[in-house]
Amino acid sequence: MTIYIVFTLTLIIGLAGGGFVASASARRSPLRSGLGGRVFHYLASASMTGAPVAVLSGLLSGYWVVGVLVGLGCLAVCAISLLIHAAFERRATAENPRHA
Repeated sequence: MTIYIVFTLTLIIGLAGGGFVASASARRSPLRSGLGGRVFHYLASASMTGAPVAVLSGLLSGYWVVGVLVGLGCLAVCAISLLIHAAFERRATAENPRHA
């Protein structure tokens, strides 16, 4: 049952913290890719925020292997989401190079 604590904490803190990270990042560098780019940008931010939470909650609950694996899974989701987000951004920049 305590294994689910790792997943639950990662999901809750990742989704909540991802909004703050995504909005701060969008303020620094505006997104031009529309809704698709914003969705994948938020998903990458949420998974990056959840990675350290997964490792820490795994260590504190005694299931450190599960915590590390969930953290690595979060980093994999983040990398894939950022690649898809970059494809959206590249297309938007190519369509309107004046705002690059």
